[in-house]
Amino acid sequence: MPELPRRFQSRGLELVSPIWPWSGYVGQGDGTLRVSSPWGERTHPVTGAKKRFHNGCDLAIPVGVELRPVAVGRVQKVWDDDDINGHAIRIEHVEWWSSYVHLSRVDVHVGQTVSPSMVIGLSGGAKGAVGSGRSTGPHLHLSVWVADDNGRPETVDPVPVIDWRPLTLTGAV
Repeated sequence: MPELPRRFQSRGLELVSPIWPWSGYVGQGDGTLRVSSPWGERTHPVTGAKKRFHNGCDLAIPVGVELRPVAVGRVQKVWDDDDINGHAIRIEHVEWWSSYVHLSRVDVHVGQTVSPSMVIGLSGGAKGAVGSGRSTGPHLHLSVWVADDNGRPETVDPVPVIDWRPLTLTGAV
């Protein structure tokens, strides 16, 4: 397992485990889950802009998979068919945040306390579908932020923060 991001270590935060943000989905049938676009700089797949920073990782999962939060938290923001994010949810945890973007359905509201046992929405991302936002196809865009020294969110790579077992990540990890 990769080392946790420095911000997680410096704040004494632990690996988010062993909950994954979906249920009933076992990967590509072989125990793997494909990362279709990793966290970090990339050429934007829709606009073609070079060296755009991607603040999360895109997980190739089909439309309609039930999504669950990676940890207990409070819903801080819900986007309703935003041009970029589509339907999306941001959850505040203790000193960190997670977001779930390009959803086909949102099942929570701002201020609601959520836990990994709850369905918060359904995956989406089908190009042109309501709730997809700026998307090229079905996937979940998962982002994680940690509070910086001033308490503001700073994006970190979600791959080393989440214990993905029993799935193995493949693709652009």
